[in-house]
Amino acid sequence: MKSDMSSRHRGDLAGKLLHLRAPARIVISVSEEAACSGAGQHLTWMLVNLLARQSDEVQEMVLRIPPNVPVHPRLSPLLPEVGTLDESLGAGIARIAPGLLAPKDGARCTVGVRVGPGPIPEGDWRLSTTAAGWAGSVATAPTDRAPAGNNPVGAYVAACLCAGEVFKYVRGMADDAGHMAERLWLSAATLRTAPDEGPCLPVGEAPAAILVGVGAVGSAFLHTLYGIESVSSRLTLLDNDAAGVDVTNLNRYVLFALEHLGRPKASTAQHLFSPSHSWCLESFDTSWQQWMQRQPREAPPPRLVLSAVDKNVHRHAIQTSLPRLVLGASTDGMRAQVNLYDVLDGGPCLGCFAPAEREPADKEMLERLRALPESERRARAAQAGFHAEDIERFIAEPQKNCGVLSGEALRKFTGALEDKEWSVGFVSVLAGVLLAAEYLKLAIREETIVRALNSRDNLYRFQFLRPVAASNTTAQNPYDTSCTVCIGQSLRENVALVWPTREQWPKDF
Repeated sequence: MKSDMSSRHRGDLAGKLLHLRAPARIVISVSEEAACSGAGQHLTWMLVNLLARQSDEVQEMVLRIPPNVPVHPRLSPLLPEVGTLDESLGAGIARIAPGLLAPKDGARCTVGVRVGPGPIPEGDWRLSTTAAGWAGSVATAPTDRAPAGNNPVGAYVAACLCAGEVFKYVRGMADDAGHMAERLWLSAATLRTAPDEGPCLPVGEAPAAILVGVGAVGSAFLHTLYGIESVSSRLTLLDNDAAGVDVTNLNRYVLFALEHLGRPKASTAQHLFSPSHSWCLESFDTSWQQWMQRQPREAPPPRLVLSAVDKNVHRHAIQTSLPRLVLGASTDGMRAQVNLYDVLDGGPCLGCFAPAEREPADKEMLERLRALPESERRARAAQAGFHAEDIERFIAEPQKNCGVLSGEALRKFTGALEDKEWSVGFVSVLAGVLLAAEYLKLAIREETIVRALNSRDNLYRFQFLRPVAASNTTAQNPYDTSCTVCIGQSLRENVALVWPTREQWPKDF
């Protein structure tokens, strides 16, 4: 049986992806310069982290790491901070995909990857990757540029680009679905496909913020901050997913490993940051709505919210709490997106063009259960924490056994049965990294950086299927004139009352 870790990206994405060359053998060779630099180690780790989660596509991984290179501290909470780089990476991979480094037969193709300058390993497809500051690169020819410094942002961008190209090659694409990247740079500083290194990382305090959603995007956001030592701040983490970390979402939860299965996401993420870490985290395994109800009545509205949720109903709830500014990130198939929501300056709100989801009726959910094979119901019952016999009794006589599975329990169980949207790790991680980059820019003096996202150009999208397309740029996303949240509820007027100074960000952060 195939691992469920790859189930969320196993589909063909409406015919765009073909299962042509899987499973693959991936050979990753790291140059001496890359292995010794912090950015090079960040790049290598995130690349193997992402590829290890492509369990259908990657059958075997071979690491060629220069020997006796000490591992840098604070690369990841999944890595030992003592010993050599090759030992640390091996230990991290074993926590995600045990046995991935063991030799195997049956690979249908080999992909060679070089991190940093030097020859690319032999393979059916060959790539080089490197990073510079806030920018990352992937190419089909060797690079002459070594990663330098200790900035994880550009390193993680590079890892996402490289993992995406590996995935596209191994899975294959329909001829009209997209193209491979021959030479590509992407800068999280300028949001341009160019080698813009950007400024130095900020030093000192970043704005306090509330991160809503510690799933795929949120965990990538936190993993990016984990490796940054020059900045500190207080972050509140909220996530009420009752299932917590499960095996079907480990394909993109890069902060978590197999031992975290079944654990709540927010409090587990906080636990992974040591008490001595510069980022001070406070977690609540609850929803935004429940958390807001616990706040004192006299408490002011939140100043900065980071939205990494995947349901519109939660976006509406965040926006109606009248935050001053919202930074959001999301994914759609092979597209990553980051948004700035500044309703005080005339921009869209979180509810614009995002209607709330319809809650299915109990009768509809019961029919969904009956339509499934009994073996599938039993397997899902175990996953959701229910007794299979109780589920079968309820389905046979729902009125007689309404106390067994009804109301919230029925919604929880059928929620575990619903088909999840197609999603893959490198897309979610890029969205989280871009969200972290926009957040970090708030701690940088305005005169030292050009803000790619602003009140006018408030949206950026990157499409992995067409990485050099002209549409991969910033754009203006207007507000929805029929939005039931910011128009129908007079939200814009209320925000102006709560934040009367009307100072433009980032001066008021």
